[in-house]
Amino acid sequence: MAIIPLLRTTVFSLATVFALVVLGICAHIQWLITPVRNPVFLSFSPLGIAAASVTIVSLPLMLFLGIRRRGVFTSMIVFEIAWCLFLWVLWVAAAGDTDADRVYYFPNGCIFQNYPTTNQICNEFTVVEAFAFLNFLCVFLYFDVVFVYAIINAIRGRPIWTASVKEADITSGPNTVIPLNQPQYNTVPGAQYQNYTPNAPPPQPYNAYPQQIPAQSPVMAPQQNQPYDYATASGAPQLQPNYGGYSPNAPSANSAHLPPQPNYTSHPVNGSQGQLPLHSGYQTQPPPQQPQQPYASHQYIPA
Repeated sequence: MAIIPLLRTTVFSLATVFALVVLGICAHIQWLITPVRNPVFLSFSPLGIAAASVTIVSLPLMLFLGIRRRGVFTSMIVFEIAWCLFLWVLWVAAAGDTDADRVYYFPNGCIFQNYPTTNQICNEFTVVEAFAFLNFLCVFLYFDVVFVYAIINAIRGRPIWTASVKEADITSGPNTVIPLNQPQYNTVPGAQYQNYTPNAPPPQPYNAYPQQIPAQSPVMAPQQNQPYDYATASGAPQLQPNYGGYSPNAPSANSAHLPPQPNYTSHPVNGSQGQLPLHSGYQTQPPPQQPQQPYASHQYIPA
């Protein structure tokens, strides 16, 4: 059996027995002072009877319902904390009131040997006070243990306020540690220096993972269909590329005769450069002449 359920059973049983003792003694004191012509009102006696009656009815009922039924509200931890708080306040009030009446009525102790009834009441004051304090300590101990236990579980993320003490002790057991199997990696081989020559490239460090090229790298960037750039250096002659024997002056079978094209390479680009040698059989074509329009006379011709 777990510790807290065992403590609960022990405390409730002892508190019930002590309450029976207090109930019997307080009832006997009330029976002794009733036949007196001018009875003295002892406030601790009714308070002791009330505290004992509530304890005797409630605690055994809570024990019985906790054993016979599951999920009943009297077995919830929050209800037991509230009820035990009420009980220990009631018992500490009864014990304090009994002590105050004893000091008031019997300041010098039980010294009334010639009055056996008065002396008996004085002795019963002490018994009621003792058992009232014992009941207070028992209920207060159980209240503290359960309240702290519930707070600790709430902090750990396992609230047990609506569970019984037995269920909470089972569900909030120690956490089982699950060992994690870590993968074993081989030792990284060191750099090899065999057949090293002064002109050999430096050895590359060992890398177990392939190098990944970032997406922003120009290597991974998609190549656009860019036209060829024929930019030449300053001072170099500009050459026209040859497209499979095509000549701008050659006549086409499907077109009319093309006009002669000017030679753009007849003069050097820079003064320090000479003219490029002309191909064999190539002659400079004269610039085309614009046809002359006939002179329009200013003679007026009637319509």
